[in-house]
Amino acid sequence: MTYIAKQKGFLCYVHDDDGRDEGRLVQLARDVVDEFEMLTGERIELFIDRESIAWGEVWRDTIDGSLADVAFFIPMVTPRFFDSPECRREFEEFERQASFLGVEKLILPIMYVNVPGFSDMQEDRVVKALERLQYEPWHGLRYADRLSERYREAVGSLATKLVSRLAEVDSKDVISHSGVLADGSEDTWLESLAMMESAMPEIERALEGISEDVPQLGTELENATNAFQEGSASHSPFAARLTVARKLALALDPHIESLEGHTTKFSNSFADIDGGVRVLLEQVRERHSSADGLTELDSELITSVRYLATMTAQQYAAIAGAQAEMVPLEQMSRDLKPRIRRINVALNQMGDAHAITEGWGRLLQELPTEDA
Repeated sequence: MTYIAKQKGFLCYVHDDDGRDEGRLVQLARDVVDEFEMLTGERIELFIDRESIAWGEVWRDTIDGSLADVAFFIPMVTPRFFDSPECRREFEEFERQASFLGVEKLILPIMYVNVPGFSDMQEDRVVKALERLQYEPWHGLRYADRLSERYREAVGSLATKLVSRLAEVDSKDVISHSGVLADGSEDTWLESLAMMESAMPEIERALEGISEDVPQLGTELENATNAFQEGSASHSPFAARLTVARKLALALDPHIESLEGHTTKFSNSFADIDGGVRVLLEQVRERHSSADGLTELDSELITSVRYLATMTAQQYAAIAGAQAEMVPLEQMSRDLKPRIRRINVALNQMGDAHAITEGWGRLLQELPTEDA
């Protein structure tokens, strides 16, 4: 069995978690890499620091390519993983590309610690993807001595799974950037395009709903702020503020529920059409660089994609603004805490969609603008 030399391994994790656990999280990844190299005789370049220039350059080239030189992608899952925009973006970018290329086996999630309420977070795309990919539980081994037989056997088991998965991936046909299989089949390509077409009406309805939900949240917050000010002047200011906070929590519920539904549909629909949009944009880029030039349909596609990117960025910023306004109120009543958490989940979902449009934007960089 042979492997491509100098393959890459990526570790996706919350840096603060590693610091609080005295470096054990990153050390686990390094131990797995050492065992992988022991089993295969090949070298793996492990990328662990997303803040370095090298990470950024290699990551972007990898995500925009065929993943042919990637041995694995390991997300280290902790409670803070789901609230980290960087972790969510990296995981979703890699998962989307791997899924599109049919190489999801390259992803080996590790549940480093138990996540409270994980089974109740089914509306979160990242959670659903982690369950589909069958994460490896590590919480029972987190305190095991690194030199113990138990720890070393568990590391060996992880490395063995990576070797097996890579061999399985290497034996398959992988979709090229144009969406065509090595044997010439275009089934996956056509499926992606059809999914994109069917998802567009859902995206438009969700976008319209979000644009209505956020102002309604703002109105409730404004009304509550005025009531807080009036309550501060009463004989029992603390009791008055507590009453306002509880009323605000109840008033927010229907708007948050509506926002959750719209952002979930929006994010899921974007993930569904991502592969198709990338295929089309790659074809547009090819025509743009050829003598044929862009067609009218190409121009319409470019305009639509840029419109979606702009609207997504605007709604993402709007939800972020509403969430930021609510955070100071959290201390006034425990009733507001779960509502703020739900808005944060909606914000994460819009952030996921925003990350997708940023990927489209990179493909659009070389194409003409509407004014050109």
